[in-house]
Amino acid sequence: DFALATFGEVTGATITGVVFEDDNNDGNREVGEAPIAGVTITLTGTDDLGASVNLTTTTDGTGLYSFTGLRPGTYIATETQPVGYLDGTGDVLSGISVGSGGLSEDNDFGELPPASIDGTVLDEAGVPIGGVTITVTGTDDQGDPVSITTTTAPDGTYSFTDLRPGDYTVVESQPVGYGDGGSNTVPVTLTPGSNATVDYLETLGSITGVVFQDTDGDGTQTGTEAGIGGVTVTLTDGGGSTTTATTAADGSYLFDNLLGGSYTIDETQPVGFLDGADQVGTGGGTLTANDQISGAIVPDGGDVS
Repeated sequence: DFALATFGEVTGATITGVVFEDDNNDGNREVGEAPIAGVTITLTGTDDLGASVNLTTTTDGTGLYSFTGLRPGTYIATETQPVGYLDGTGDVLSGISVGSGGLSEDNDFGELPPASIDGTVLDEAGVPIGGVTITVTGTDDQGDPVSITTTTAPDGTYSFTDLRPGDYTVVESQPVGYGDGGSNTVPVTLTPGSNATVDYLETLGSITGVVFQDTDGDGTQTGTEAGIGGVTVTLTDGGGSTTTATTAADGSYLFDNLLGGSYTIDETQPVGFLDGADQVGTGGGTLTANDQISGAIVPDGGDVS
């Protein structure tokens, strides 16, 4: 008599998946969504013999990872968050069950390329404005509130990086001395990997006036009273800095691109004329001396004459 001896064997199982850029943040890999190579994936769990399993691999150039030769069991795949990406659909996939010779595919991890917001603050003369506070508020795709602040660099630029998709509002704190060239509050919707550029333009003020032949001595130019060209007019700001202008042939002068504030205007008495009556313009001020107007106020971004 012979005793029949049998040996039961199991075939190794396989668990695979892909790590990819989830450009539309839906958790599914679509055509055109790039793979992410070099990502560490760890497989843990318990096989059918009750033994603990702890295996590690990395994704290849196609973003693929695989664990082969596995005994039947229930496993957990854990992804180590790849550098340069934000967390997408999660980094733990649990309850992956395989039987003898089984294949569990599409255990995928979608990662989000970070979004950003940037821009520049300039005045209307094209000069950058540094030190301006910019704030971004809103809600990201996970429902979390966002409130972050930065200031513009000396070249007027600012940036917010590593942002999640979401609906945001970019708010500029109006810089002192400038007029608002547009809305300070701009809504922005970000998708994975997108960039929104929000620029701000600030306006400047001006002072204008005229030097003329006041034939009737009333300090007001009429249509028959000719302007006097070539007269030097000096503008002094609150810090003591001076700028000069020369009247045009019609007697007019202009100081442009001024910050809001208080200024003093001095006329150099033109040769061949006697001192006449001076007139304070729309910016107010005081006639403090012959040929001098002190305290002329230029509104932020406003013009006075």
